[in-house]
Amino acid sequence: MKTENKPLEARAPISISNLMANIVSIIHLLLILFVLFAPLSSDREILTLHVKIAVSLILKWLLNFKCAFTELEYLLRGIKKEEGFIYSILQPIVSINEYKFNYLIYSITLLLGYYSYTKLYP
Repeated sequence: MKTENKPLEARAPISISNLMANIVSIIHLLLILFVLFAPLSSDREILTLHVKIAVSLILKWLLNFKCAFTELEYLLRGIKKEEGFIYSILQPIVSINEYKFNYLIYSITLLLGYYSYTKLYP
């Protein structure tokens, strides 16, 4: 398959909403990575922030609030759930049903938050 180099003016412009959606996706990914890897830190400020974020996420899930990053991405891109960033990452990996997977995520977040808490207050 031959790819041709189009002149700059012939290329599709990046829309502001698509650029903003990409930024939201990057922030979302960084937050997920922080939740997963912050407990490995020995820095008290990072651990404290991790505990606060873990508690906030668990409260958000218990109160059945939707993820602001996910909803903002859907809005900016004008897409459905199946076309979103998180769904596109998790769907190929996860073959169990969404209900069970959610509880797996809740459990991991709770355990990592507790681990950070025990490192702060042994």
